[in-house]
Amino acid sequence: MKFAHDYVTRQAQFATYADAQYDRSWQQGASGAEQLTALHRKQYIFRNISKLASEDTFLHDTTYDDFQDFLRHGEQEEDVHTRAHYLQAYAELSPLFVGIKQTDLGGSEATIGKLAIGAKTLAVKTMKSKNNLPAIVVDRIIRSHGILARGLPHYESLVAADYDAGIAVTDFLPGKTIAQLIFDKNNPTISHIPDEHLQDFGAAVASGLWRGVGGDWKHGNVLYDAASGFYRIDYQPTKTPPPASELQDVQSLMDDIPNHIAFDRTLHQAFRDLGVVTLS
Repeated sequence: MKFAHDYVTRQAQFATYADAQYDRSWQQGASGAEQLTALHRKQYIFRNISKLASEDTFLHDTTYDDFQDFLRHGEQEEDVHTRAHYLQAYAELSPLFVGIKQTDLGGSEATIGKLAIGAKTLAVKTMKSKNNLPAIVVDRIIRSHGILARGLPHYESLVAADYDAGIAVTDFLPGKTIAQLIFDKNNPTISHIPDEHLQDFGAAVASGLWRGVGGDWKHGNVLYDAASGFYRIDYQPTKTPPPASELQDVQSLMDDIPNHIAFDRTLHQAFRDLGVVTLS
């Protein structure tokens, strides 16, 4: 079967290698030429990841030697195992996804379908190929949701993923986006959010930024549910420590909530405790 253990592991190895090389050049502020070389290498690997895993396609000599060194030194071995875990989970769940109705949300990178399994509901996200390689978008989700934010409360969690199908499966979260709450003049929810929910989310956001997840702080990417509080969705890897512009984006987003001061104070204190940055 295509999802044999060796195939999944090999895909995970190539994906981890490609992402690590590009991320290193990005985080360390390498020259434009070096970042472009790393990007082209990453695109080549993800464009051919199925063939590479099946050994039907080979890397160029210099890249292959670098890849073998990466494996030999056991670099980011835990990330390889984590990626393989989500790929294998998709293999086991994939028969359930056949025929699921997908909804196109317009500006989103994916169409979304819902699948109920017992008491749990999953969101099945099929990547669009318009602006990017679907496999690269899937791997970005694996890295942000499945590696960097794994186990982090109030952040959308990953269940399964597949490069070949261009699909990421997450828990389906309850609630409405902040955008929906702001524009729904007949819904008083946004004016009655308890401080506890804001404090919990402030602490979670600080932890997320410290781990390297953030990006795209807009009203449609934060959900609120009266029973369980806030959830961050559609996030991605970001630089650590977070740039000042990202912190400003976070606070600007939450400023539209009447009692946002509880969030602000918790976020400020969390960063002071970490000793990395003080918000103004």
